[in-house]
Amino acid sequence: MLIYILIILILGLTYLFRKSLSKKLCNLIIIYIYIILSIVGGIRYNVGTDFELYESIFNRSTTIVYSSDFVEAGYLYINQVLFQLGFSFQFLLLIVSLFINFNFIKGSKKYNDDVLGFLFFFVTTGIYFSSFNIMRQAIVISVFFLCINLFINKKYLPFTLIMLSSYLIHRSIIIVLIIVFLCIIKTRIHPLRLFLTGLFIVLGIINFSNNDLIMKLFFFLPDKYQIYSSSIGNLDGINLINLVLPTIILLLIFIFYNKLIIKNNKNFIFIRLFLIYYILLVFSTKYIDFYRVAAYFEITLLVLIPQILDLIKLKEKWFVDLVIVVLFSTYIIIKLLLGHYGVVPYDYNTNFLLNE
Repeated sequence: MLIYILIILILGLTYLFRKSLSKKLCNLIIIYIYIILSIVGGIRYNVGTDFELYESIFNRSTTIVYSSDFVEAGYLYINQVLFQLGFSFQFLLLIVSLFINFNFIKGSKKYNDDVLGFLFFFVTTGIYFSSFNIMRQAIVISVFFLCINLFINKKYLPFTLIMLSSYLIHRSIIIVLIIVFLCIIKTRIHPLRLFLTGLFIVLGIINFSNNDLIMKLFFFLPDKYQIYSSSIGNLDGINLINLVLPTIILLLIFIFYNKLIIKNNKNFIFIRLFLIYYILLVFSTKYIDFYRVAAYFEITLLVLIPQILDLIKLKEKWFVDLVIVVLFSTYIIIKLLLGHYGVVPYDYNTNFLLNE
């Protein structure tokens, strides 16, 4: 846990003083933080709820026969190549960690020049820690974040081709692509009214429907996607604490909706994606499999939070920054201590070769 607190402390301090730092120094700090985050994620050992599963896949990769209802072909092939080259699972973790964090940092520059601020929210919203668990999906999510700007700029073909290639890593991207393209459909109904209608419907389904109704939704999907119905009957959804931050952001979006659109008309897409994220998150409180899709749209927090904060006009801006650091740092530390993400306690391993 100490390593996480140190990371949060470093990011909190850089967030507070980032505006007084030179551009050259900021870029240097970004590189150092990138290396730190990647190493911590890359050398972790038995950290994360899915660690043993992914380690087992790697160690058996050369003997596993590909099946459409198991791990995706692209991810399996990467495991096989690294294993045959003599690298260990730990080396795969390091490569994946470097790749994911690079995509997020590179992608952040497309929406905001404040990369140090972005890194603070990347960690304190929990997105960084999520990558310790949903590793295959985190790879695709990072690519999605890097490339969503193509979609916003109406470069639909390259965006679609890149994301379809991610199908080789995690098949859920198909569902996400459908949702993303539905977002550009113009309606006469205000997005916030449409959201409230959808939210009431979801709350009704959660409180008054039985599992059979939800199960039937998966039967309309190809066989490859029906594996996500495996835990529909399990009512252990995500903890309600996961709704705290998104609910606060939702209220702020209602308050600053028009100003956010005026500030940047591209926010229209991000707001729609966030509203979808919130509905899926509410669904996830009962049916945890919906979180697999919701996780893709959690990235909207990284774009919308800094812009909402920019709209809060106070003379004592330093005080706002201090409050943000305290609140977000406390929020993520509490979640970690409560066992969210399964990353506590932290242990590490630096053996990158199989024969070590």
